[in-house]
Amino acid sequence: MEELWPLNLDLVVIASPNRLHVAQATAALEAGVAVVVDKPLAASAEEAQGLSELAERLGLPLSVFQNRRWDGDFRTVAELVGSGRLGEVHRYESRFERWRPQLKGGWRELGDPAEAGGLLYDLGSHLVDQALTLFGPVGEVYAELDCRRTGAQTDDDAFVALRHLNGTRSHLWMSAVAGSPGPRFRVLGSDSAYVCHGLDGQEAALREGRTPADAGWG
Repeated sequence: MEELWPLNLDLVVIASPNRLHVAQATAALEAGVAVVVDKPLAASAEEAQGLSELAERLGLPLSVFQNRRWDGDFRTVAELVGSGRLGEVHRYESRFERWRPQLKGGWRELGDPAEAGGLLYDLGSHLVDQALTLFGPVGEVYAELDCRRTGAQTDDDAFVALRHLNGTRSHLWMSAVAGSPGPRFRVLGSDSAYVCHGLDGQEAALREGRTPADAGWG
């Protein structure tokens, strides 16, 4: 990366394999450049805290790329929760479930902890981020991580339960072996509920050649 620093860049985006995030973000910050890092920011809370402290000490912006905050279905959930139309939300369920019974290969399926592979780091970081965005800090965490597929070295079927300090409970599922996926969102409140099936359509639309400038986007 050293050849980048003489270019007087305003921003560096780190979208490399997870094992490189901390080292590359550190190098960019020490070179005096603002940084956006793809999720997960780091493999551990200690590493993430260290990066945050480095950026603060150097007076540089540091952020994590969390594109799923802008999914249309999540924006709908956020609007319903924020407006109070559901009442007091006591249970929030969120899923990224797929049917991929065969391993695809690649670093995300490697078992070395330094790789920060597996579904909890991959899809789970989106689900946890969305839950924290909606309901704030967490007081208790419970998780189940399993390797279901033949030859799997890291988690491909996981569940995380969060108890937020406001009393809401978030139940989060991520799986590569879900032959019958559950609803993408199921939000239960004291006045009403919201259920949404299927994935947000923006990725599919992009693959079809559409853009956010098109009518009806999202």
